[in-house]
Amino acid sequence: MKKRLNLFTAMLAVLVVVALAGPLLSRILVGEVTKASFTLRPQALTATTNGSAVDRLNYQSMLAVLETGTVTGTSPTMDCVVQESDASGSGFAAISPAVTFTQVTTSNNSQSKSVDLLGKKRYMRGVCTIAGTSPSFTSSYIFILGEPGVVPLP
Repeated sequence: MKKRLNLFTAMLAVLVVVALAGPLLSRILVGEVTKASFTLRPQALTATTNGSAVDRLNYQSMLAVLETGTVTGTSPTMDCVVQESDASGSGFAAISPAVTFTQVTTSNNSQSKSVDLLGKKRYMRGVCTIAGTSPSFTSSYIFILGEPGVVPLP
């Protein structure tokens, strides 16, 4: 009987915690602990372009999303990577292991890559290398940061 009472008490305690913490847990699980930042805002890319630095301080993971609409030119190619740096304005280099997207050559292309940020430098940016004759890629490049080390409370 005592074991049943202890099990019942433990189950009741779990239910109370879930009931009280439910709103906070749902906020954490639904996405209020993510941060989305453009490294390249939607635009026509006609030459190699370095994106803006994104501060990933306190975040442990990232989803890099590359969206491309219209592609024009003769034999156009676009190769995009993720770079990191300790400073927001200089010293960027490819992260290791490298995060590269499949080369874009046609319109209406969507790609994403998951990136583990543990042990990575503070600032991230996207870089797209453009080649071909009169190439143009209408594209955007966004980083969605997740798993913060510090969870904002309501």
